[in-house]
Amino acid sequence: MKQKSSQKLLQEMQVAGQKRNQAQHKLERLENRAAYLQKGERAKRPHHLCNIGGTVEHFIPAAREMDKAAIYLLFEQLTELPEVQAFLSNYKEGDPALHSTTSM
Repeated sequence: MKQKSSQKLLQEMQVAGQKRNQAQHKLERLENRAAYLQKGERAKRPHHLCNIGGTVEHFIPAAREMDKAAIYLLFEQLTELPEVQAFLSNYKEGDPALHSTTSM
């Protein structure tokens, strides 16, 4: 077996070090991307809840002054209405007819 020169070994070691550094940077980029995506997922629920709250305040301005118990009572009473129960039982996501602001 032919022995490699020290210069050749040094060159191979440098190439291997560069590949290792590239792999570490790639791993860091992937970890950063995963963290970014997870952060986005966590932000979706509060955003959705804020949109719902804004909608409630738009249609029921008095809701701004209500405490949590009053809001719960209001929604309990609303969901007991036959029209609301019918809407909720027929509701299917993606059905544009049920998403209309002119219904009810």
